Amino acid sequence: MRRKSLIFPIMGMQIILILATTLSHYYIEVNTLRDTLSVSQQSKAEDIHFIVESIIEKETSKLSGLSKALKNRSDLINGIAHYSSTHDIEPIKKAMDMLFPQLEVDIFQVADRGTTIIYQAHQGQSLSGKQEIHGVVEAMLAEDILLASETSSGWAIRAIVPAFRGNDLFGTITIGAWLNDDFAKNISSATEVEVTIGSQNGIVASSLPKKSRSFVKTDIIRKSISTLKPIRKDYPEDMKVTHYAPMEIANEPFCLIIEIDTKAVFELLEKNKTHIIKVSILILILALSVAAGITMVILRPLNQLDKKAKKTVRDFSGVDLKETEGNEIQTLVRSFNVMVETISAHITERRRAEKELQQHKETLEDLVHERTIELSKSNDKLTRTIKELEWRTNEILLLNKLGDLLHACDTEEETYIIFIKICRQLFSRDSGYLTILDDTQKMLKVVASWGDNPPIETEFEQNQCWAIRRGKEHFVQNPDIDTVCSHTNGIPKNGAICTPMSAQGEVLGMIHIAIGDYELDKSEQEKKQIIESKFMLVKSMVERYAPSLINLRLRETLRVQSIRDPLTSLYNRRHMKEALEREARRVDRRASSLGMIMIDVDHFKMFNDSYGHEAGDKVLRELGGFLKKSIRGEDIACRYGGEEFLLILVEASMDNTKKKAEEIRRSVKKGLKIKHQGKILSITLSLGVALYPMHGETTETALKAADEALYKAKALGRDRVVSVPDIKEEV
Repeated sequence: MRRKSLIFPIMGMQIILILATTLSHYYIEVNTLRDTLSVSQQSKAEDIHFIVESIIEKETSKLSGLSKALKNRSDLINGIAHYSSTHDIEPIKKAMDMLFPQLEVDIFQVADRGTTIIYQAHQGQSLSGKQEIHGVVEAMLAEDILLASETSSGWAIRAIVPAFRGNDLFGTITIGAWLNDDFAKNISSATEVEVTIGSQNGIVASSLPKKSRSFVKTDIIRKSISTLKPIRKDYPEDMKVTHYAPMEIANEPFCLIIEIDTKAVFELLEKNKTHIIKVSILILILALSVAAGITMVILRPLNQLDKKAKKTVRDFSGVDLKETEGNEIQTLVRSFNVMVETISAHITERRRAEKELQQHKETLEDLVHERTIELSKSNDKLTRTIKELEWRTNEILLLNKLGDLLHACDTEEETYIIFIKICRQLFSRDSGYLTILDDTQKMLKVVASWGDNPPIETEFEQNQCWAIRRGKEHFVQNPDIDTVCSHTNGIPKNGAICTPMSAQGEVLGMIHIAIGDYELDKSEQEKKQIIESKFMLVKSMVERYAPSLINLRLRETLRVQSIRDPLTSLYNRRHMKEALEREARRVDRRASSLGMIMIDVDHFKMFNDSYGHEAGDKVLRELGGFLKKSIRGEDIACRYGGEEFLLILVEASMDNTKKKAEEIRRSVKKGLKIKHQGKILSITLSLGVALYPMHGETTETALKAADEALYKAKALGRDRVVSVPDIKEEV
């Protein structure tokens, strides 16, 4: 009977062990789920931080590119130079008011050499006062400066460049964008997350309403900026998590604050905790049931042994063991017999249990085999996922490389080469080509291609491409079902993609990609995923390429406007001086000569008074076109000023220069006829000829000699050619 009492502590130990196992299972599962959700939130915050940095980098790159273009804006530079001597602000105001809507910036300022603002244009907050021109002194000493600084009206990103004409510095030009709530709202719209930008002094810009910004802590912003480490702040009672991440804007330290709503995560955690509790309770009930069953199995033979021992004692001795001790030997012998019977029954039960255990073992082996196969499949899937992530990372790196290289391009042709090189890496097993729209002819011209499927034509009309017609991507997979563009060279088995390029409402061109046959062994679902991936990749490339192409064209337009006369399309006086110095150095090296022909339209003032300035402008325009056609490709035609023109003949002798001048005089007199209001008008020219270095040790003295010869021709009755030697002979 004493042995029966050992069952109860054993049962207690089993219950304690089962409870400990169940609680451990609940604790491990809950913590694992909580850690997984926390890592997911952190990854989301890092992705948003990367996207915000890319958006800000794009904005600063835009400011930097525009500021460099403004350095070649002659009307603005000339206006600043004019103000330094006359204090007349009208030329600057006219140039800035015309440029400001085109630049799409918030701040446009001009300062003189004393760092005082001359004139400014802005959107949003206003700027005034000398103290607002941060970085001007540095810009006086450097090429240009890009900075983010705090003004009395708030933070701004500004690009500052010095205004030079020749070697003379007249002031600085500043363009910029406000780093304010509108800036943050634009970023929030792109990322679909509420963002806040902070500095050492607190919040700079935020997409949140002002009453909802109390969660942002200035001390945490300072700590994140000073340590250059991201900081996470949890608010369990509000079900929110705030991430503080350091960042730079134009070399100035800031902190990006992102508030992530964890309500959905908290609800998911509570839901799974409830599920885990239910599973743990079920495990506890099953374990207790098994323990109770085992205890009952253990108690049964002991009870049988006790009953048989008592019955044996009563049968053979007639003594009740509860009342008398009886014969102990007879009780042990009879008890031994009962024990032998019990052991025999136990052995039978054990064999049966071993048989069941063997069957259970075989079942477990089959289950392990199935789990092994599933694990192998999961491992293969994970391997494919890792390879896909590596490819995605490579795509992102190549796209960033494309953006960096495009910002460094000086000509549109350079962008074609860079774009196709990146296409060869991103679409290495595909074929395709890049087309650019020619506005004058409304034709799409193929400027670059790659792969084994070249275009059938080098240029075609824009309505031959359905992507240009629809204004969005056009995919052709089955020619019997899908509409096929007539410019394609057959349709590959995997299909073809046409993607239009446009920026600022202007169609720039189109990218065509023919998907290679290497995808034929893929399933329909995998093919669909690959095509969607290529759609997104081409769209990302176009989003980077189109703005860069627009910026390059704007820079080229500004450059041409700075060196060309708008009326005659000839080079202006500024470019004339640079060209003279350049060609003079060249003829000095080659021991040659440089011909100069100074031209003046005879009685041009009288012509204007008689027929009006419109007719005068038409005469100058027609004469400019005639002079451009009358000279060689290496010669230079310039408008010297008013009705005066200058021709620079490279490596020309005196005789050749005089012959060319006489030829131009006769051709203009006989052949240049201007139609105006039903009348045929004609003009005559007076021309002065000089030679460098024969008639001057410098280009200025030679040019002065040509001018004197021109005045001599006018004094002798006009409509004639006079050269410097002719003047000396008369003297």
